[in-house]
Amino acid sequence: MQRVTRSSAVATMPAPPVSPSAPGFFTGGNPGGGTPATTPGFEWFNGVQEELIGLILRGGITASNADLAQVRKSLDRLFGGGLGSFSANTTLSVDDAGLVLVNASGGARTITLPAANALGGRPIRYQIEKTDSTANAVTVQRAGSDTIEGATSVVLSGQWASVTLVSDGVGAWVALSSGDQLPVGSILHFPGTTAPTGWLKANGALISRATFFNLWAVAQASGNLVPEAAWLAANGPIGAFSQGDGSTTFRIPDLRGEFIRGFDDGRGADAGRGIGTVQNGQLLSHGHAVSDVGHQHWSGVNNGGGGDYYGASAPANPTNSATARYSLIGGLTSNTSHLTSTQQTGITIANTGGAENRPRNIALLACIKF
Repeated sequence: MQRVTRSSAVATMPAPPVSPSAPGFFTGGNPGGGTPATTPGFEWFNGVQEELIGLILRGGITASNADLAQVRKSLDRLFGGGLGSFSANTTLSVDDAGLVLVNASGGARTITLPAANALGGRPIRYQIEKTDSTANAVTVQRAGSDTIEGATSVVLSGQWASVTLVSDGVGAWVALSSGDQLPVGSILHFPGTTAPTGWLKANGALISRATFFNLWAVAQASGNLVPEAAWLAANGPIGAFSQGDGSTTFRIPDLRGEFIRGFDDGRGADAGRGIGTVQNGQLLSHGHAVSDVGHQHWSGVNNGGGGDYYGASAPANPTNSATARYSLIGGLTSNTSHLTSTQQTGITIANTGGAENRPRNIALLACIKF
């Protein structure tokens, strides 16, 4: 649509005439009664024309009589009313504003946004959804130096994973909502034996850098990437990523059967630990007191009996009345090294427990997002 182009048109919109009556509605008139049909004046046509032209221009569209869908396109741009389906790498235009369905069953796909200011300073809105159930990711990336939530891209990896993005009209995109908000590299536990779509078991597997390129990017930036040999060594840092074969693969953390402890990061509660490292079990140093109330143990030389004496009480009628030569063994502890083997007989502190130290727990499957 564009403004009227008839030869009788004028370059400047004339002022409307003084209205002789209150605003009303069109009527077809009554020829039999002598009432004429309502005839719109130039001022009414100019008003309708300018309302429609204003809407078209608001959507950043140049008015043209060669396109009769400009009002709809403008509304789609301004309010995200479009619907598009894509199965290949695509750079979106402002005319694609609205619901964008992406099928990545044929391989990973990249959707590039237009410049955030492409609509002349007005916001642009997209709801981008991944429609397939494959492991192929859909990467939504910025144009130029724009940002998306302060980053350069958003990755959708699960079926119907989605993100709603609105530009600020200047140089940034804001995520109003997302069905796939967890960043790549997130670790969660699931109550199942298989990893959900978009996740891998955190089982120390060696995986492809090309296939899981987003997770490989996270590994490189994590500060938690170690040589393969170090990862595989006894008590190696299996909570880290490894460099794999150095060219095509890398290894993910192995969290099977492990408890997670927060990285100390300078606090001092677990000083000296590197991120991703393994810490063996340990029992806090402690003692076991032994109570032997009402029970005495005596030791000495029984000159009257002709030999060493050990008993629960002092010997009767010791020769030479050498009672001082008999001493009370008191305050028994778990350390009985000061007693002879005979004295130690019957003094027992029994072992208890099993093969490991552990709290009460529930087994869940640890998975990492790719």
